[in-house]
Amino acid sequence: MIKRIVLAVLGGILILFYGLNDCFAEDITITTYYPSPNGIYDQLLASKMAVGDMNGDGSLNASDIPTTSGNLFVKGTIAVNRTTPLSGADWDLIKLDLNGFGLAADSNASVLFGPAAGHSTIELREIDNSGTPHIDFSNDNSVDYDARIILLDNNELNIQGANLVIGDANTTPALELYVNGRMGCSNPQASATKHVFDVAEIMPVEGEVSPGDVVVLVAGKDRVLSRGKVPYDRLVAGIVSSEENSAKSTAIFLIGNKQDAMRKTGRQHEFVTIVGQVAVNVCLENGSIEPGDLLVTSSVPGYAMKGMDQQKMFGAVVGKAMERFAPQDPAQDKGQIIALLSLH
Repeated sequence: MIKRIVLAVLGGILILFYGLNDCFAEDITITTYYPSPNGIYDQLLASKMAVGDMNGDGSLNASDIPTTSGNLFVKGTIAVNRTTPLSGADWDLIKLDLNGFGLAADSNASVLFGPAAGHSTIELREIDNSGTPHIDFSNDNSVDYDARIILLDNNELNIQGANLVIGDANTTPALELYVNGRMGCSNPQASATKHVFDVAEIMPVEGEVSPGDVVVLVAGKDRVLSRGKVPYDRLVAGIVSSEENSAKSTAIFLIGNKQDAMRKTGRQHEFVTIVGQVAVNVCLENGSIEPGDLLVTSSVPGYAMKGMDQQKMFGAVVGKAMERFAPQDPAQDKGQIIALLSLH
């Protein structure tokens, strides 16, 4: 009798359960700790998923889940092929860790590779802020790169393995830099005392020279310059240019590398103006100087004077004065003015 009553009760419960199951569906959350403390699954399927407290209310609940199917929300970092965090990385900023390379975004950079906030649209760094940032390009299946853009010494963006071409550059021979169109240049710091620029090329020099010095070819030597000190010297070659933005004038195009030339030749090199406006040392040896006066070497080493002797001036002119030099104090007989380089 008792067995019949128990079976009847159990049967009623089962009927009630299946009856209710036909009436509504229920979401069930399953938490597993086997094997402890993590679960292992061959397959895990979900239409949408959230990892972490997405809404920041201090608890995990249904409001953290994406509202649209096909989305995965992650509060922290997604790590690929890594089991432990990289030491020194800023994991509050890094959102995707690809085994040593991080992808992140903040208010200063739309895309940022590395831990620190940047100020450009795309910023490339090592994830722990070490190493040399670079971008490699390859056109084949080899392991080496065909071209590389690399930042050197924090202030030099270097292109390696390829030439930089702007526009259509079907030139023979190929040029390292070719611009098919107009190109404008200006002083990067705009701190020169006068907005005056020139084009300068490295040349071997002998003895001490300074910006503004008039230099001449050394007799009996190939391609060697020194301060001029003979009036109307037809060996005149140019004016030493300034590399400093604080100078009266500064070179905007510097052609050559002084240090590299020194290593390869063992000779000192300086930038000498080959075209443009440049600050030049002048003196009153032939009187005051007015704009338009032609300048020649003087007896004062490195200084130019106004040319007066038409016969001696042929082949000895270094430039044309663009400013006046007429100091009131006779003791101030030397100074600098801007001149337009004009060898003839």
